[in-house]
Amino acid sequence: MQQALSAIKYATHAGYQPYIIKDLCNKGIIPHIKRGKNYYIRPDIADKALLAYEGNYQPEQTIKKAQPLKQETGFNFLNALKKV
Repeated sequence: MQQALSAIKYATHAGYQPYIIKDLCNKGIIPHIKRGKNYYIRPDIADKALLAYEGNYQPEQTIKKAQPLKQETGFNFLNALKKV
């Protein structure tokens, strides 16, 4: 069992920026203990969690471009407006 590290020290150990590690902790991906503003992370457990997350990572779906609406042929907007 390894001793828990702060988020900053674990970020250095794992090669990430500290804000990314804190974000992954907040999302529940990395198990941690939070006391006040400090995050405490066990490297052995967090390394396994990161490997599992990176293996299952799926990028967000791309947003499709808007398609123009198809109107019925023979539709006249001005005539429809006059009827109203």
